[in-house]
Amino acid sequence: KTFSPMLNYSALDINKMEYSAVEKMNSEFYVSRWAEMMEGIPKQEQLLRDIIFDGNLMGSIVSYLDLYVLGKITNEQLEKISISLPFVLKFIKGQGMCHSRTHQYLLEKGHLDLIYSLATAHLENKEVGLLAELIVEDLEDSNYEPAKNHIKGVIQKDKEEKKKKAMAKRAEIMNKMNLQTQKALLKPKVDISVFGV
Repeated sequence: KTFSPMLNYSALDINKMEYSAVEKMNSEFYVSRWAEMMEGIPKQEQLLRDIIFDGNLMGSIVSYLDLYVLGKITNEQLEKISISLPFVLKFIKGQGMCHSRTHQYLLEKGHLDLIYSLATAHLENKEVGLLAELIVEDLEDSNYEPAKNHIKGVIQKDKEEKKKKAMAKRAEIMNKMNLQTQKALLKPKVDISVFGV
């Protein structure tokens, strides 16, 4: 709880005019250092992740996602949080590495679908997409089975939807081709005898 007020992610973004320059500077210092630390924690250090989890830092992460990242994010929306969101994802990536409690928490808060959508949205901010992809990969190997099964279900559903769209597009093209062929066959034949042939 001691560190939660320091990790003010939303203060980093340029459009948040309610924060002073000093607040922005302090926020960037603490947030960037935490991101570096989280990314540097070895996979096997699950006790340290438990301590960080018990410090309620994931609560501030989820609050941020609830407030700023709703539904399928667009490039316009992302531009407004382009500074803060990568730090948030770095924290999740580091904290969630093989950490069942973090995966359970993200599942219970309904954010696994959101993370997957960030990984597959083809956003202009490539860093956001890459970080989200890495989180998804970790979730696919999660020791917490409900989270693992959920993310695999989301991936499978996405594949099926893409397949349906591709098949519908193919059918549309084929229909157009058939229609053009039918029109060509229905064209009146020219009587070449009128030319004296």
